[in-house]
Amino acid sequence: MTTAAALRVRHFDPVMDGGFAGKPVIGLITLSTDTITEHELRLMAPADRIVVSSTRIKNTNPLTVESLRAHVGEISHAVRLFDPIESVSVFAYSCTSGSSVNPLSALQQAVRDGG
Repeated sequence: MTTAAALRVRHFDPVMDGGFAGKPVIGLITLSTDTITEHELRLMAPADRIVVSSTRIKNTNPLTVESLRAHVGEISHAVRLFDPIESVSVFAYSCTSGSSVNPLSALQQAVRDGG
């Protein structure tokens, strides 16, 4: 057990960097069951030039055409979670199956409806 006398507390003055200002932001919308996409995208996107901000949508297993079509409504809700929405440069929907089942026009409309 550590006693209070054994603890050393040091003060550090904070140093602020430029933060995310001026960098493009990818608004990643990934599935609740996806455990890897955020990590992989951050490995591919140079952190000094691109920001990855993410949120999740509900997904069920097993996947069905109906559950994939339900993603369209979930996407609109997910887009609203990015605040302020103007900070996002581009949205990425990370679901290959959902991208195949749902028409591009429906996915684009879901993003517009959310914004």
